[in-house]
Amino acid sequence: MNLLADFEPALLIPILTVALIFGIPIIAILTAHQRKMAELMHGNPANNNHLIGEVQALRHEVQQLKEMLHTQMLANDRPALSVPPPVQASDQIFEQIRQNQ
Repeated sequence: MNLLADFEPALLIPILTVALIFGIPIIAILTAHQRKMAELMHGNPANNNHLIGEVQALRHEVQQLKEMLHTQMLANDRPALSVPPPVQASDQIFEQIRQNQ
């Protein structure tokens, strides 16, 4: 059985047509993706400045949360007989309201 003898050129046209119809958009999508990834990897200075500011703000917020957690942990670790934690201003206002009633 000889494959070249059985080859029909008419079958090549539909196969190439389908390959081109689906191949060209796929290649275009992959090329656009590769371009976007290259831009991300090399970095755009305008985007980096914006991101650096956001990262610094997030780091500051995390530091504040750590400090709050630390003070709460210290307040919870105090024994029951020791000096009570300082009263918040809102607690003082509520207490004054209760006394005035």
